[in-house]
Amino acid sequence: MADYQAMLDTFKTVNPNVKFILAYPPPAFEVQWGIRDSVIVNGVMPVVSALIEKNKTYSVNFYEPLLQSPLLFPDAIHPNAQGAQEMANILFDVLIETGLVK
Repeated sequence: MADYQAMLDTFKTVNPNVKFILAYPPPAFEVQWGIRDSVIVNGVMPVVSALIEKNKTYSVNFYEPLLQSPLLFPDAIHPNAQGAQEMANILFDVLIETGLVK
């Protein structure tokens, strides 16, 4: 959490008008390279939530919308081209909904 906050603070120092969109990652469909869904749910997502609240940022949730889409993640962790397109669509919707892009 400290490293993530330091990165946000650095960007704010360089550009005080910067706007952030913090992301909840997509699910891990199997344990690969030490990456497991329980760590995402119980470790990463609470940190992201705390940073969103602390920094009053926008957020995008890749976890929930992709939870039933394991075929978009052929190695169970990384999206294929179709998965990346779906993630881009999810982010685009957030950009429109928040008014960050008109």
